[in-house]
Amino acid sequence: MFYFDGTFFKRFLRVLKVLFPRWCSVNVFLFLFLLCVLLLQQVVVYHVGLIPSTYYQVLGEKDLPGFMSHTVYSLIITIAVAFLYATEGYVTSVFYVTSRRDLSRYLHEKYFQDIFYYQLNVLDDVIDNPDQRITQDGERLCKSFSEIIAKLLISPFVICFYMYSTWSSTGYLGPVCVVVFFIISTIINKFLMSPVVALVYKQEQLEGDFRFKHMQIRANAESAAFYRCGHLERQKTNHKLEALIQTQNRLQLKEYGLNFSIKLADYMGSILNYIILAFPIFGGVYDHLTPSELSSLISENAFITIYLIFSFTSLIDLAMNVTDMAGVTHRVGQMMEQLGEWNCHGDQLQDTVYEGHISSAFSSPPNSHDKILVRDLTFEIKAKCNILITGDSGCGKSSLLRVLDGLWQQRSGFVERKVIHGHRGVLYLPQKPFLTDGSLREQIVYPYKDWKYTGKH
Repeated sequence: MFYFDGTFFKRFLRVLKVLFPRWCSVNVFLFLFLLCVLLLQQVVVYHVGLIPSTYYQVLGEKDLPGFMSHTVYSLIITIAVAFLYATEGYVTSVFYVTSRRDLSRYLHEKYFQDIFYYQLNVLDDVIDNPDQRITQDGERLCKSFSEIIAKLLISPFVICFYMYSTWSSTGYLGPVCVVVFFIISTIINKFLMSPVVALVYKQEQLEGDFRFKHMQIRANAESAAFYRCGHLERQKTNHKLEALIQTQNRLQLKEYGLNFSIKLADYMGSILNYIILAFPIFGGVYDHLTPSELSSLISENAFITIYLIFSFTSLIDLAMNVTDMAGVTHRVGQMMEQLGEWNCHGDQLQDTVYEGHISSAFSSPPNSHDKILVRDLTFEIKAKCNILITGDSGCGKSSLLRVLDGLWQQRSGFVERKVIHGHRGVLYLPQKPFLTDGSLREQIVYPYKDWKYTGKH
């Protein structure tokens, strides 16, 4: 099971290195620009929040010139904040698109290196549904990351500013109450978040299994029709659906508690605001002010205190987004770890040595070592020498070719390959033809795309 823990941060840092490979990258520029927009947005929001307090004062004093000038000022500020919010949304969307492009290209580079795609889909029993991890999970990771990361980074600056402003207007009691309230809420949410992260991971895994089952029927519809196996495949598909639904029900139950805690913190914050303001008012601190001045001051202080509470509760509200991001980060990060491990250990094939001599080979299926396919096999393949391998179905003829091609590793003995793999050396034809997307010409010269290059041979 995966949780919101050190493993998450380790995998998250691995993803960050892909999204921000160097300081002069496009993603770094977009991210810094987004930070600047958000900081400027907070400055304008502060002035927007003070608009009502000035209205209270000019209306209470029946100041018509002041009312007119303040209205013009308010309109300008309102247009500015609307522009900044729209800019934030646009930059966030562009940042999401570029992040997804870079992450997907990185995963494609590792996934299609050598035969890693074969090892992940056929031999590996740890990484489920690699196609889903690259497409859907990668998309959700970039989407959540682009929406919350900038807000998380500017939150400390916003909180410090409004904490100082609250201290100036209400004394030390205001900031202390808000901080204590936030700490208690954070501790509660931390305990509620971890099981949600684990269930998000499990749900994505089962979503992939369910989708793969339908893709399997789609790819083999004619074969299934010859068998008239609709009733059996319906049972198998419904079984995967039930497993998914049960996990989703458990996830929704866990999210119910987390949502309750988040919403409770939101509404408790509004009550806490007036409790904080009550202390200086009932303590006689503002007894020297006129009613209109007191109304203006209460409006101003209420905005500052409420926004401080809002800044804290916004972090709490992001808990749902963080849990979703943590779940898919585990899935993408786990796949990146596996691909990186294969790359470091040199498990990939080399395109420079293929085919030749097998000596004392002992082989079995990669995921079933108890089953022996070949024992003490020794033979040599030479150019211009035809070899016919016969035997009953399932005796290991295709498995022998998998060992020859390096798709499977022999358990003992050695395989000496002296001819390159490809059109200039040894070419293997799979039992099931692979028709990729593209023109008829590309199908003929596959796996090469350049007709002129391949036409020379």
